[in-house]
Amino acid sequence: MKRERKGYTLVEILVVVVLFGLLFAAVFEILSTNRIAWDTGSTTQNLENQAFFGLNNMARELYNTNSGRITIEAEPGAEPNQRVTFQVPVGYDANGDLLWGERAGGTENFSIRYTINNNQLLRQVLDENDAVINERTRVLASDVQGLLFSPLNNNLLTITLTTGRISPGNRPLEQTMTSEVAFRN
Repeated sequence: MKRERKGYTLVEILVVVVLFGLLFAAVFEILSTNRIAWDTGSTTQNLENQAFFGLNNMARELYNTNSGRITIEAEPGAEPNQRVTFQVPVGYDANGDLLWGERAGGTENFSIRYTINNNQLLRQVLDENDAVINERTRVLASDVQGLLFSPLNNNLLTITLTTGRISPGNRPLEQTMTSEVAFRN
């Protein structure tokens, strides 16, 4: 007479539990890896956007100046980073000569400075005494790690902007963009 089985043995149940545990661990690892890859890609794209926006704003405004109106200097306490101070034309005087200043204010002798402060690229407006007018300061980009200006000749300036951040997977990410600006005036 054959004996009928009414259940599973302990060994069979343990084998099934171990197999399901390995399957769940593999699926969890795949999902975790994909999440880290997504976060890294998202952070990289954000850094690229910050660098592009900051670089585009600087290049558009620097295009309107000339090499005689630009001062490039080392960023105090943040070497090798640099900052640039310049003026753009705001109009003409009675003799037809260009008046130089800060475009939005239309005021003569005001200057514009691009600088880094607390990992932010700032556009500052300076009065005739080189004092920063705080209410006119704008943040152009965040996560900025480096800013360098390289004059190539009297009519061409190269700007290199580096952004960086630690990714959610604890990897340092960095994006560097470069733009060349030919002066119009």
